[in-house]
Amino acid sequence: MHLTKRELGCALALLAALCLPSARAEAAGQRTKGYQALKQRINEDGRRLRRSFAASPSAWSRRYAALEAELLHRIDKIFASWIGSRWGLGLPQSTVPNKGKTNCGVFVAVVLRDAGFRLPIWKFNRQVAYHGIKSLAPRSTIRYLHGTSMKTFTERVRAMGPGLYLIGLDFHIGFLRVKPSGDVRFVHGSYITHKVMDEPAQSAVPIVQSRYRMVGKILQPALLRAWLKRRSIKVLGNR
Repeated sequence: MHLTKRELGCALALLAALCLPSARAEAAGQRTKGYQALKQRINEDGRRLRRSFAASPSAWSRRYAALEAELLHRIDKIFASWIGSRWGLGLPQSTVPNKGKTNCGVFVAVVLRDAGFRLPIWKFNRQVAYHGIKSLAPRSTIRYLHGTSMKTFTERVRAMGPGLYLIGLDFHIGFLRVKPSGDVRFVHGSYITHKVMDEPAQSAVPIVQSRYRMVGKILQPALLRAWLKRRSIKVLGNR
């Protein structure tokens, strides 16, 4: 039996269409397994770090900077696993990257939980950004940066120093990651692109368009102590 070029093309297209969903499902499964393996490594490293700190509790304050760097390294890896995952509102919400949909609040809470913080995901997700940030950032690190140009906004965040921040907008929450180089990144579940993004903060549409901008630096001593002691984090708000 001989097929014409057109018939052969149609047959190949049909075969590709039949195989594509299976290939996508297999790739998603591999990514999920990779994320579970990453979480396991993070948990093992966390136990090692906690044992190290428990052996010399009097030296904790001198080692906070090193612990913050360790946690930032792990959170950056968690970010990388989530990039491209689907954003979406409503139930059910996924706590695994590349599987189902995840809104901005759940994304923030899951990243911190998977880094080893005992943070109640669903209560955190129900709160406005103001309460979420005040639950995790010391008052001394919180800045209200609305009413400024994006250039000024970025400069003021950069001046707060390298590290990890939460940013609350009109109806959105996400992370600001300030790199040692001064690069300011916005990592969030985007309602603009409908996926988890890592983009320059200065040009990020949700920040540009928001009338409200609240920024708070996290991974500060009180939160680091909560991580070390495996203490539950109290989320402010009544929702």
